[in-house]
Amino acid sequence: MAYMGGLYNLLVLPFLCGASVVVDHVFDARSSLNFWDKAKNNQVNTLWLAPTVLSILLRMDRGHTGENFCRNSVRHAFVGFAPLPHKVKDEFETRYAVRLIENYGLSETLFVTARSQGNPGGHGYVGEILPGIRLTILSDEGESVAAGTDGEVQILTPDLMAGYLDAGGDLLEMDASAWFPTGDVGHLDHQGSLFITGRKKDLIIRGGVNISPAAIEEALMHLDGIADVAVVSIPHELYGEDIVAVLKLEAGVELESMLDLVVAHARRTLAQHQQPARYIAIDELPRTANGKVQKARIRELVAEKLQAGSTSNLRTQVTESARVSH
Repeated sequence: MAYMGGLYNLLVLPFLCGASVVVDHVFDARSSLNFWDKAKNNQVNTLWLAPTVLSILLRMDRGHTGENFCRNSVRHAFVGFAPLPHKVKDEFETRYAVRLIENYGLSETLFVTARSQGNPGGHGYVGEILPGIRLTILSDEGESVAAGTDGEVQILTPDLMAGYLDAGGDLLEMDASAWFPTGDVGHLDHQGSLFITGRKKDLIIRGGVNISPAAIEEALMHLDGIADVAVVSIPHELYGEDIVAVLKLEAGVELESMLDLVVAHARRTLAQHQQPARYIAIDELPRTANGKVQKARIRELVAEKLQAGSTSNLRTQVTESARVSH
């Protein structure tokens, strides 16, 4: 409930509409076993779910209670917090006979779009721009792009938050008259509908939780034997994205010999949701001419390694850590 989705979507909006809200324990695999029973017993008619919750329900739900309940009682089913994989959306809608309604917004901006009931959309479709909000799509050079062309989504909204708090608790004010760069990549079609296709920001969204690669990189860099680190995401069926730590090791050090030490160090210095799912050794981190690590290229190398089993740019040591599921 620390995010806009939990506070604003799940509490403020229902209360303004005169609705009641059922609050349960933090959702996990165990609670998924009786998820539909609680919804039925409390006569729930509206669902607001994260993509990870959808994936867990599809995997864990073995009965027909949820299917019958959704067909007979659920009027609206909203999904947010993180990108919704097209496969998960199709499977959930087919099984439970409910239409998942997506929208788009950020904690800094509140809602930006709402999905039209009459627009079937398509993959990446998140709705139409709300009244009073302006939206533009810019290229890497800062120029507006044509309809259907991807670029960074920037927003001008009267709902922009006041600013961020610094480490000392002082407010760093934001300019409400300036365009807000979201870091998200998308495009507008010829009707003005917004489609989100990726993220320019380096954040990893695992199970709806924003994770900073920089924090993980900083922690792992303190371990002897590691010369450099780049943390990137890989697609994950359940969580949407998962974490891979790509390590450049000191000369003469092999990942297999120190993997247990790396995993133990990560568990000691990082939160549970920050634990990398995989550690991969690399000879050199690809960089731009000015020395910036090329995360996009690293993702490509990791994908090649995981799919093909071998890549000349990566060593053969690809080892999955024994992370405890939560």
